[in-house]
Amino acid sequence: MSISIVDESKISAHTIATLYYSFYRELRDKQGLPCGSVEDYEKEIRELIKGGNKFFIALIDNDPAGFVRISEREGAYWIEEIFVKPKYRGQGLGRILVEEAEKYIKERDDAAYIMVLPQELSTIKFWLHMGYKMLNTIELVKYLNNPPKTEETRMLEVFGFPLLIWRWEKEEYDELELEFLSVLKEFFYKYDRVVFLKVIIYALKRALKNEKMD
Repeated sequence: MSISIVDESKISAHTIATLYYSFYRELRDKQGLPCGSVEDYEKEIRELIKGGNKFFIALIDNDPAGFVRISEREGAYWIEEIFVKPKYRGQGLGRILVEEAEKYIKERDDAAYIMVLPQELSTIKFWLHMGYKMLNTIELVKYLNNPPKTEETRMLEVFGFPLLIWRWEKEEYDELELEFLSVLKEFFYKYDRVVFLKVIIYALKRALKNEKMD
């Protein structure tokens, strides 16, 4: 098996768009939302390249197997989408693409940034495994009309402030995580963030004292 990495100058926009389409089709399937066409994405790819975005494409025996996109915004470099075809996953290709992106960014800046949706738990774990740290971006919204229904969202928290995320059609949470989300939502229906923080502090102090946690 031969693996090579090329940039957008060595491969057609249509080939990149096919990979781009596969990335968004998989994401939209999880979200339960419609996906655009390859033609739509090819037009977007051409505009991104024209705007200075960098693409690296992984080829396995000359078969386009995955890609990563890098953008520069206000002096910061962002790793945007990264995708590997399902049949090539588990072979370290994602790491190779990230390392190629980091090599490109390192020649221009000291840090690489990414943004991940909180619903993409496996993606978050991947980036943590790659050595990335969680920063402090929080998106806020005020619904002026037709706020989302309770069953359409899940609840997380940041310093005891309830954080709403959309409930996806296909989710990655395990049983323990689903139990946490369920209990958290029920808790905030009854109590406020001050009580939440007190409960967490109490539990953490017990854990630090090596007390048994049920």
